[in-house]
Amino acid sequence: MPTSSRPLVLRLTLRPTRLPHVRTLPTAYVQLFALAFLLATTILVYRVGLNGPFLLDDYAWNSKYSIKSIDAEELTDLMFSGGRLHDTTRGLGRISWVVTRYIYGETPYPFKVKNLLIHLCNGLLLYWFLLLCARVKEPQDDEYLKSALPLWVVAVWLLHPLHVSTVLYAVQHIVILSTFFSLIALIAYLKGRRLAARHPYAGFLLATTSVGSTVVLGLMAKETAALVPFQILLIELTLLARTPISAKNPVITKLLFAALWAAPLAAALIAFPFIGQDFMDGYAVRPFTAVERVLTEFHVVALYLKLLFIPIPGNMSLFHDSFPIIRSLDTSTALIAAVHAGLITGAVLLRRRAPWLSFGTLWFYLCHSLESTIFPLELVFEHRNYLASAGVLVATVWILLMLFRHVRTPLAKRAIVFSALALLSVNTLSRAQTWSELEKMLAVDYQSRPTSTRVLSNLAIMNANDGRLSIANRFLSELRATDPPSAGAEILSLLVNCAHPNSDAISTVHNAALQRLRHGILDAFTANTLARLIKAKMSGRCENLDTNAAHALLASASQNDRTRDDLGCLMAGIHSLFALSDNDLTSATHQLRRGIDICSRVDMTSLRMFLDAFLGQALRYESLEYVSPTLQDIAATSTTRHLMEAFPDWFEIQLDQAGD
Repeated sequence: MPTSSRPLVLRLTLRPTRLPHVRTLPTAYVQLFALAFLLATTILVYRVGLNGPFLLDDYAWNSKYSIKSIDAEELTDLMFSGGRLHDTTRGLGRISWVVTRYIYGETPYPFKVKNLLIHLCNGLLLYWFLLLCARVKEPQDDEYLKSALPLWVVAVWLLHPLHVSTVLYAVQHIVILSTFFSLIALIAYLKGRRLAARHPYAGFLLATTSVGSTVVLGLMAKETAALVPFQILLIELTLLARTPISAKNPVITKLLFAALWAAPLAAALIAFPFIGQDFMDGYAVRPFTAVERVLTEFHVVALYLKLLFIPIPGNMSLFHDSFPIIRSLDTSTALIAAVHAGLITGAVLLRRRAPWLSFGTLWFYLCHSLESTIFPLELVFEHRNYLASAGVLVATVWILLMLFRHVRTPLAKRAIVFSALALLSVNTLSRAQTWSELEKMLAVDYQSRPTSTRVLSNLAIMNANDGRLSIANRFLSELRATDPPSAGAEILSLLVNCAHPNSDAISTVHNAALQRLRHGILDAFTANTLARLIKAKMSGRCENLDTNAAHALLASASQNDRTRDDLGCLMAGIHSLFALSDNDLTSATHQLRRGIDICSRVDMTSLRMFLDAFLGQALRYESLEYVSPTLQDIAATSTTRHLMEAFPDWFEIQLDQAGD
């Protein structure tokens, strides 16, 4: 029987060919080029605004802080000259300011260039921080997300027009410096955490020493660096929730790092009862209560979100002082508060399913927990979003990257990204051009904020200085019509008109000023304007302001207890100088005692400036012989002894001059 044979069948198993993976992930070189391009673009769009003027608190810092030489002892005295926590924590900012001023003079340009350079460094640090977060995080995201998210976030952050009011506002170098050290602290923590995976104790030591030292430096710039321990805890609860710190000695390592988070938190809770009252006393000079501020801040934070998502330069401003105060809980406030609560609750619930979204949302609210809650600060300032905005951008970029997974055309993705960056660059350039001249700023803001005290007062001063008195008085009338809670509008009217023959108007405004000085708020605008008015009177430029009328204004200001100690120090100083110029030595010695008492509660710099000015004026009017016994008596008090310990050589010279 023949053997059956089956035909040979060649079976081919066709498997889908696996094409080589085309990397859409930017290489390290491409990312470096992108960062360099972003830095160059940021310089280009900000360059036009670097020649802008000093603004608001810039003038106060220039008048108060200066050095004769870069001397270690003098810088140390300046660093620790704060009499309160609020002043002490800004010592590094004071040094940064006076060194810049000593080297380059009082022109605004170098201060703004310095801010821009640190802003660029902060952009690089933010990129590094987010890149480390992505790498330390459990590898559950694709590589494109991990690398694209930090780059895109930093691109938008560097070029966002909202940050113009931080970078081009010279005094906000304290915000930029604090952010610089805060980001270094966060980076150091993540580096220590990575090291702890292999060497737990070495990682803990690196994290502790690095974070501790950089947070202290950050606090010496501005108090917002105190949030770093809370930010570290947020990172652990969101991005790194599923990533163990170390497989070696896990329990001990967790306890060590838990101590690193808990110790600063406990210190903050313990210190709050002691420092909180110092802050809460600030409500005496605010036109709102703590409850009203919290209610208003719901709307303010909503405004910040609007400005971040809809970055139109016309909606942004340095002058938000006319923002409406919410006096009681209404429907709109309740709805906005519910939206904020919903966002926070949703972020907490999604911290494991969408850690980047959760982290970004909670980061924004955490960064606002100091300046947008109960502390009696001004209601609105855009620079409070400098670091907080990074959280909103992280959440937004993460959502976009998730949506881009459904976009199959790479060209469409690139078009969206570059269009967004181009729009931000144009808007930032436009806003920087506006900030290049005060007249441009005021013209733009007058159209959108016609009831702003700062806008109207600056327009009045600018027109008065240019000789357009009728236009200046029109703005002053509009300013008084806003019914501000202080006498600043009336006193500015006196300052503008006191050199011109319009006595009837001066008499009417003077009476209104006396009433507001006695019963209103003595804020910085009022105190500084009154000081300028009295100086103009002493120099003979206010012929139509009677001497008795000037004394009455100062007496009313002295009786007002709704003011801060630094403003009370200023008032005592100008009152004592005017009394000496008028040969009213009894009043001068009374203000000398009062001024030393108040100024010593502020800081040693204020006390020294007060005594310098008083003794100089007494020498000029040959009154040292009369005030010498008072000085000798004051020298025995604990306050002046403290001054002698701080400035022994200076005080000995001044006291010898008084005794000669």
